[in-house]
Amino acid sequence: WNFGDGNILKLSLFTGFAMAILFYGVMLAGVAIMGRVIWWMARNYSRRPSLAHCMVFAGYVATPLFLSGLVA
Repeated sequence: WNFGDGNILKLSLFTGFAMAILFYGVMLAGVAIMGRVIWWMARNYSRRPSLAHCMVFAGYVATPLFLSGLVA
């Protein structure tokens, strides 16, 4: 792990794998929170979408973020 100041911190395979799983979970939680925010903001419209539709929309918007992690 390089913080940009020249210091390199070496991680074990298990630590790197655990951090990757944790970060992926945090990204999924962020998508869920964004879906809730979209659902909450949609109350101002006459045709209010369901929470499931808002979650799916947030997931579609976040898909490039998830895919860019595979490329990096």
